[in-house]
Amino acid sequence: MNVGFMGFPDHNTTNKQINSSSYNDKPSQELAMNFFEELNAKFERENNIVREENDQNKLSQLNKIIEENPENISFLRMSVDYNLEAFEFSKALASQERIIQILGNKTTVSDYSLFLEILVNAARGYVSPKAKRLIDLILKFEANNKTAKLLDGHFFAQSGNLMEAERIWDTIANENMNDKLLIERIEIAKQKYFEGK
Repeated sequence: MNVGFMGFPDHNTTNKQINSSSYNDKPSQELAMNFFEELNAKFERENNIVREENDQNKLSQLNKIIEENPENISFLRMSVDYNLEAFEFSKALASQERIIQILGNKTTVSDYSLFLEILVNAARGYVSPKAKRLIDLILKFEANNKTAKLLDGHFFAQSGNLMEAERIWDTIANENMNDKLLIERIEIAKQKYFEGK
């Protein structure tokens, strides 16, 4: 039995399942996002948090422009940025996904990497099977992508395979010893998962 991610039940994970491409035993991206969106909405209600009216007006205006120009990449990128600033991860995710659909085979690794980061942020750090498939795609095109490798470690740690997570993180750290921010993120990740082990 492996401990599931915070907020989700424990789940069984075998080596065969970990190496599969389906990861059916893990909660889906949609389930994770719904869970944390409901949690966040409850927190905002209980604490009477009201989003800035000015931010809402900006987003409303931008959404109207996008409705009139649905294929405009520049406006969609603005939507991603604005929604990320407002912590509207689901909306940022929808805009980034639309960008990837429009670009098709011209989509860059950077676009996929941003999509991956939004997926994980939307699920409050949970690396879902959908995010894992995206990690595998990114690493196929860019084997040393730091974001994908870092989150790949999180995926295995959340699946209970701490040895594989440590192997991945140690490899990244050794390859990027001068990247202080990356090393710090790895150390924080290790403390999170290995504390008390």
